Amino acid sequence: MFGIMLFLHLAGLAIWLGSLVAISVMLSIFKKNLDKPGHNAIARSTIRVFNVLTHPSAFIILVTGLVMVLTEDYGDKTPFWLFYMQNIGGLIIIAVIAVLSIFGKKAARSLLSADAAGGGKKSVVGEIAAAGKSLSLMVSLMTVSIVLILSVVLIVSYRFG
Repeated sequence: MFGIMLFLHLAGLAIWLGSLVAISVMLSIFKKNLDKPGHNAIARSTIRVFNVLTHPSAFIILVTGLVMVLTEDYGDKTPFWLFYMQNIGGLIIIAVIAVLSIFGKKAARSLLSADAAGGGKKSVVGEIAAAGKSLSLMVSLMTVSIVLILSVVLIVSYRFG
């Protein structure tokens, strides 16, 4: 049972971290080309795919980690890596899901309004600039998330060193 949980935990981590890295790179490329036709729609689709990939994989990490911690006996004294993984890692997972969901929806709305902006050229430019700022914030939050996730991986890897 522990082996299956560990496999699912690591597979979820690979999907979660890999999709964060890949999609943050893609969105940073898209934010430079928002004035080109069709790029806003592709960026919105990318955010949608991001949500489909990352949230379930993060949830799998949370559940399998909880199951592994509850089924293993680590003795009376909790080692630092386990404390960090349980408390900080769990908090990171929940925070990343919540924050990136909220800002992902805001970025998608901003991209949609940039697409729908009609009228004068100034309003279109303003909408594109707002969408670019929204994507920049999303990429920054993803980068912070990646660093936080890697901090948990680093601390836990010292268990095996």
